[in-house]
Amino acid sequence: GRWLRLIGAVAGGCLLLVLVAALRTTDAQMTQLGSGEIGLIQNLGQVLFRDYVIPFELSSILFLTAMVGAVVIGKSQGKSSTPVEDARNQEVRTAMNID
Repeated sequence: GRWLRLIGAVAGGCLLLVLVAALRTTDAQMTQLGSGEIGLIQNLGQVLFRDYVIPFELSSILFLTAMVGAVVIGKSQGKSSTPVEDARNQEVRTAMNID
């Protein structure tokens, strides 16, 4: 407990020191965006589906495969349970009048 507080205080002090140093060395000038098409969602969509359509679709297939794999792994690991868990599940089923 005591060491964790000391380490937390040191880490917090280091973070405060970095923030103060960063604020002191930056310029306080405001930046204005020129008129144009910078930052528009429509333009982002056009770039994604025109210039980067192949990488975008490949990454979506990769993410979909990862999600399906996670579900399959989760379901297969959920079937193994300990006798204590089986007894607890039976108690819950009995209490809820499922069986």
